[in-house]
Amino acid sequence: MRARLLFILICSILDTVLTLHAIHQGVATEANPLMAAALSSDWLFVLTKTALTSGGLAILWTRRTHQLAIKASYALAGCYTLLVIYHAVGLAL
Repeated sequence: MRARLLFILICSILDTVLTLHAIHQGVATEANPLMAAALSSDWLFVLTKTALTSGGLAILWTRRTHQLAIKASYALAGCYTLLVIYHAVGLAL
């Protein structure tokens, strides 16, 4: 579980950096309304994303022996994998 949560955190950081890059290049917009509101400042965006992700991961860690937390961590890892692939394809185009 520890490695999976670390993977999710790393993917979230990649998503943050790549999202900001795409927005600054004018090729993307933030789809999440909460995060879109945080775009008034790059630092606010990074802080908000990091805080929300870290908080969620902390909850999963405290419940790491529960089946729902285990399944949720696998689902998040899968979603973040797809999201990073999406960003990578976008960068290649």
